[in-house]
Amino acid sequence: MEIKLDRKKDYITKSDHKEQIMKYLSWKIKPFALYHEIREISRIFNFSPEEIESILKELEDENKIFPLTAEGPRDIHYMLKADIQLQLLIDMKKSPQKPAFLISSRLSPSNNWRKEEWVIIIQDYVLGKNLKSQLPSYADFEPLRYILMHMPTFPEWMPFFQNIPIYIIDTLFHEYKYIWASGLLHPNITCMINGYFENEKIEPTIREKYKLEFAFYQYILPGHINEIPQKISTDMPEGMYYHAIYHQYRGDLSKALDLYSQSLKGMNTKTFDNALLNLFYTIALLNDSTIESKKTLRNLFMRDYLPSEMMPAQLLALYALNEKMESAIEHILYNYDKFSPLVKVLIMLITHHYQLQKKIKLNISNDEIQQFIDADHLKLLQLECSLDFSPYIGKADCLIQEIGFPPLLPPFQKMNEWERVLALLLDKSKELSPKNKEKKKVPNHKAGLFTV
Repeated sequence: MEIKLDRKKDYITKSDHKEQIMKYLSWKIKPFALYHEIREISRIFNFSPEEIESILKELEDENKIFPLTAEGPRDIHYMLKADIQLQLLIDMKKSPQKPAFLISSRLSPSNNWRKEEWVIIIQDYVLGKNLKSQLPSYADFEPLRYILMHMPTFPEWMPFFQNIPIYIIDTLFHEYKYIWASGLLHPNITCMINGYFENEKIEPTIREKYKLEFAFYQYILPGHINEIPQKISTDMPEGMYYHAIYHQYRGDLSKALDLYSQSLKGMNTKTFDNALLNLFYTIALLNDSTIESKKTLRNLFMRDYLPSEMMPAQLLALYALNEKMESAIEHILYNYDKFSPLVKVLIMLITHHYQLQKKIKLNISNDEIQQFIDADHLKLLQLECSLDFSPYIGKADCLIQEIGFPPLLPPFQKMNEWERVLALLLDKSKELSPKNKEKKKVPNHKAGLFTV
């Protein structure tokens, strides 16, 4: 599969003071604790604390640093964007003259606990010292992993990255995957190629698996559904679910369900680790008319607690099956701010599409949804939102023409209570009848309607 390289970016700051602070932040490696460290940086550079806070605010506005989640003003921490931090450290490594703070702010061995061991090793690498033949076997500090996962963006960091234990590299890939699969952000393609797709330290089968997982970003999110048969193989379970989505959009429900089932069985799991895949799988099960699919749905969703990647699918399933939704809605309302952008978008899509606003009072505007998905690499999400969100309603015909399919999320026709009870009794009687071998029926996909 073809992957294009990013162009190298230059980060230039106009203020000398700002540049010095950025270098200092990059050298610290760990997040900068504003309340606890501002006086130290004021002493080193002879800048007032007020000027430092002002510079940090400018850097945040320029999207060069970002704050970490804080419970109070004394807990505010800042981190440089990883690509900026790594570039600044490379510049220091290449420069014959090192800033004075490179030595004065070094950690002492007595302070060397788990997360600081990595800090010292990275700083030694910048200072030109020989790299240890074996790096630490753990990386349980999230801000550190954020830096490590972006190292392959730069060739100068590859000797360091290649020494990271392979199981940590696997963790880094899947955390990076979360950024572009659930966070809906652009990955750095150079980083993906150097660190994960063409890294010969990684076994070929694992590299192929990484490429298949990355296909979600390449083919599903941008809506390149029709390219799936030519570009993605079904030799591995991760490839099967892409073909399931392709057949589902084409209306071949039986083939789609078969591929979903094979994929989940091959991965030895009952659900996917992605909210959109779980939602599509749930739609396929709801559109199927067999008792087996209804049993699968109830086994998956009749639980009080599910991971966030299951919440949009659970919301749809409970609504379609006329089951109680209160517990799921309470969980959504309590945790919505913690959900990934993808989960947020899908929850709001289901809420609007099935007119559940009176039950799910999130008060999220169309503009906020648009901020998440208004990018060329997210055309499929725009298509699915084109029936309910004003920024995309006017673009619906163009999106259908460009992608080649109408939205997958179907309308839903609720039964009267007596119809629902009768259907449940009929289902139960069929389950109890050993002679009844029900065949799967393919619904009229063009009508896009499921009734349960």
